[in-house]
Amino acid sequence: MDTKVYIASQNQNNQEFNSFIEGLKQGGFSPLEATKEINDEDLYFLDLSNVSLKELEENYPWLKEELLRSSIYHLRILPLFIYDSRKEDPFEKWEEGANEIYESLFSEEFKPFAYDISNPSYANEELKRVLSLYYVR
Repeated sequence: MDTKVYIASQNQNNQEFNSFIEGLKQGGFSPLEATKEINDEDLYFLDLSNVSLKELEENYPWLKEELLRSSIYHLRILPLFIYDSRKEDPFEKWEEGANEIYESLFSEEFKPFAYDISNPSYANEELKRVLSLYYVR
């Protein structure tokens, strides 16, 4: 059974994002676009790659309110950024702006996830481990 996840991203039209979606599908995930307010039963991935805080807030008005009401016991939003280890260092990519968005929106119980599109099998294995520990009830 595929794990349904909603993706909030401003990168739907770039190759990295398409590779990310394909990688998720290979890993048994069923990715859908996040277009509505959060449902307490669903899991959301917030893509912090190549975007500004203002763009996220404009396109996902429910985001700030949702983060204020979340607690460590009921996490539903996983902050992540997408990178390709063949072309870039994840720490450099993180410092390009994702870290500032993360620090503005998230408290410490939310740990960002770095998804390496050059190794989707490993990325999916790690993603499933993180989800089982912190997100999936």
